[in-house]
Amino acid sequence: MIAFFIFTTVVIGLSSCEKEIISEREYPRIEILNNVKQDDSGITFSGTFITEGSEPVIDKGFVWILQPYFFNPRGKPSIAGARISAGPGYASEAFSAQSNSDFISGNNYYVRAYAKTENHMVYSVGISFQCSYNKPSAEILDFVPAQAMWRDTITIKGKHLSFIQENLSIRFGTMDARILSSTDSSIVVIVPKVRNQPEVTISLDVYDESLQFDNPFQFLYPQVFDFSPKQGTHQDVITITGNDFPESESDIMVRLNDHWVSVLEHSDTHIVVSIPATVIEPEAYVTTEIFGLVTTLPDPFVFETK
Repeated sequence: MIAFFIFTTVVIGLSSCEKEIISEREYPRIEILNNVKQDDSGITFSGTFITEGSEPVIDKGFVWILQPYFFNPRGKPSIAGARISAGPGYASEAFSAQSNSDFISGNNYYVRAYAKTENHMVYSVGISFQCSYNKPSAEILDFVPAQAMWRDTITIKGKHLSFIQENLSIRFGTMDARILSSTDSSIVVIVPKVRNQPEVTISLDVYDESLQFDNPFQFLYPQVFDFSPKQGTHQDVITITGNDFPESESDIMVRLNDHWVSVLEHSDTHIVVSIPATVIEPEAYVTTEIFGLVTTLPDPFVFETK
């Protein structure tokens, strides 16, 4: 009898003396075949459906990890890790898929087949194999958008990258970037906080390979133009004008001389602040700090004398 693991929202209890009752299920049952093929083009896995479920199969394929981690409770291969899809649909015969990413020759890997329906994720038992195939060298093709602000996301496109974020490292200049997601062909990262640099080089490590884009990444910094009125007194409001101000108020800081002031309202072109009573100098220069870029406007705010 073929053993299998099924991770679903349905709990099925079977005792050793009970006979399994064959009935229609929402989810299918699958197994992985122990005939892993390795050649110059990659590694090919095969699986088959034991029974078909009533729900359509929207994806099927194979997942794997390094075998030493199998005994770690969090170390079983799953859809969140290295994987290759064999596409949607139920297969009445064996299905297969070939991968050429996330393998290093000499390592032992543990792999399972999976099938996904709208409401269930099903995994087979696993098999292990020793890898005699080395993945091709990673390639980087492009990153989009080519211009962005701090905290925006960009997508790095390439070949033979990695589904496993621990195998990746991304830098903007010398600043590390946080990876949100990765596959063998794309990596989504958050633009790190780089101060006062209009452009930097994006570099990345994939396993033990170091790659670097030829074209630099360009930071988009908000532009601060002016403010008005330029005369007034305490509790008056002034409006700072510019372009590309951030959506979040937490990214905007304004001070008059050395006095920080609260932002009353803002848009992508305007920042409105009130003159606090703590400002006692006859003139106060308006300074903004947005995404780490400090701008001091040349004209001071002049207090009116009575």
